[in-house]
Amino acid sequence: MSQIAYPFTGGQRHSPASAELRFGKPINGIVLGWTSIEYSAKLEPELVYGNHPDPIGYTLGRAAYEASIEVYLAEFKQQLLDALGAGWAVTPFDMTVTYSENGFDTFTDTLIGCRLTGFETSVGNDAAPLKRKLPMKVLKILTNNTDMLAVPLTGAAT
Repeated sequence: MSQIAYPFTGGQRHSPASAELRFGKPINGIVLGWTSIEYSAKLEPELVYGNHPDPIGYTLGRAAYEASIEVYLAEFKQQLLDALGAGWAVTPFDMTVTYSENGFDTFTDTLIGCRLTGFETSVGNDAAPLKRKLPMKVLKILTNNTDMLAVPLTGAAT
């Protein structure tokens, strides 16, 4: 891993142009025409109480993952809807977001088991291009191939 120099004079810092969005099967490919990507991974532990006002500990918790992307209307149709087809809201896919910029290490976030849950569209009386915001549920997010859990879920049903 390279050290970051301060002040950094080896290029520019990461910006939206540093990010590449790629979908796995059945879409397969780099998605162009996106305007924003938002995703989060949270571990939500519960406090454990005994017969005292102070907690005595906390549980491991539940992992929760969410994401959304915003794409222009034409890209939604051609790159997503046409690829997913009928049942687009029940067809899972993986998504990777790779961040690269000269002078910095490249890293990739992998969103596993993404499933679109609907869309939001706003059409106004202005000159702005039409876009769709697509919220999704996600089964797992790995940041630079690293799980936020020390013991990730693995195995196969028997």
